[in-house]
Parts: sequence; C-alpha cells; structure tokens
Amino acid sequence: GARMIEGIGFIALIVSAPALIAATVAPARRNLAFGFWASYMPLGASLALLASAPLLPLAGWRGLWWVVAAAALLAALLLRSQSSHYRSVSNGQARTLRDIRASLATPAPWWLGLAFAMYAIQNHGMLMWLPTYLINERGVSAADAGLLAALAIGANCIGNVFGGWLIQRQVARGLLISITFVITSTLFLLIFLGNLPDGLRYALVVFYNMACGPIPAAALSGAVRYARSPAEVGSLQGLV
Repeated sequence: GARMIEGIGFIALIVSAPALIAATVAPARRNLAFGFWASYMPLGASLALLASAPLLPLAGWRGLWWVVAAAALLAALLLRSQSSHYRSVSNGQARTLRDIRASLATPAPWWLGLAFAMYAIQNHGMLMWLPTYLINERGVSAADAGLLAALAIGANCIGNVFGGWLIQRQVARGLLISITFVITSTLFLLIFLGNLPDGLRYALVVFYNMACGPIPAAALSGAVRYARSPAEVGSLQGLV
C-alpha cells in the first residue's frame, strides 16, 4: 500500500513539475532548465546509493526510507515557500477528455514518448545489471558496488545538462536523439564484449551513462515545446 501511495505521488510530481518550471523560467532559458530537471532520477538514485552505505548498518532499510521521506518533505516545504512565483499555474485548469484527446492527436509527443521509453529500457537494463555483475561476477562488496553504481549513474546528470545546453543552442531534438542512440547503442554492445578488461568495461559504462543523458533532456523539454497551451503540458508530459 505504501509503495502504491509513493507511486501516485511520484507520477503527480513528474507530470506537474514541468508546468511550474515553464512558468518560472524565462523562455530563453527553459531548455537548459529542463536539462537540469531531466537529472532528477540519476541524481536521486546516486544520492540514495551513496547514503545507503553509511546509513544501512546504522538504521537498516527502514531508517534509510525515513531519511528519504524527510528529504521529500523538506523539498515540498521549499517548493511551497516559492509558491508566489508560480501562482498563475498552481490551481491548474479544467480539462475534458476531448481536450486530452486533442492534445494526444499530434505525432511529435508520441515520438518523444517512444524515444524516452527506448532510453528507459536500455538504461534501466544497464543499471540493474551493473551491481549484480560487480557482486556476483567480480566479488566486489555490496558497499563498493553501490559506490561504483552511484558514480556511473551520476554521470547521467552531466549528459542531461549537456543535452539541455545543446537544445538551448538550437540543436534539433530529432537529430540530437538520433545521434545519441547511435552512440549509446554502440557503447551498449561494446560493454558486453567478453574479453574487455574490467577497468575499460567500467569506463565504458560511465561514458554510456553520460552519453545517453541528452535523450531525457530532449524528450521532457519537448513536452513543453509542442504543447499548444500551458494546460496541455501535463498531458504531454504524462505521455512522455
């Protein structure tokens, strides 16, 4: 039950936050802002993995979850303290099913959603494999495996911001996503070659996570780019 409540809160946050970002950031800097926003998942995962090493022996997994809950509450309070900057969008706007169907009728958001899905499948597969490989195949301790995984995941944040910067520099989203997929798919295949030294394999994993960062930046900012009105942002962001 608690995990279901967590999931509802997570979806509500990632669907509604882009509208707040669009309302508070100058149009000329929105793409860069969404590059930072795209790093919420790798940044959060990296911090959680880094915190788990000292906290788990002291407080167990329940204690770690209480720390995460306290951090979420602090973020909510900080967001609330800035409510004067986004009052125009805080109450939302009534929409009908017909409005939502019209929002989803354009093809661009579907292509962005597909790109994000392919990124998520590839990236999550890599991140779930890495700690298991380090522990089971290379005998690395759980703490060290968590640290190495955190560093690899954190590299994704660099790619997120770099992707936002490229879009800010008027690089076309379709071109950026296409080139990124060519690079990451090549790296994905190289990583699983059987005769690579461990150091080189890990370096490729880190570079892979950095290289794939522009995709979420392009997809998440694209929901705002292709929305025909502020009220559509949530629907398109939900699709992505």
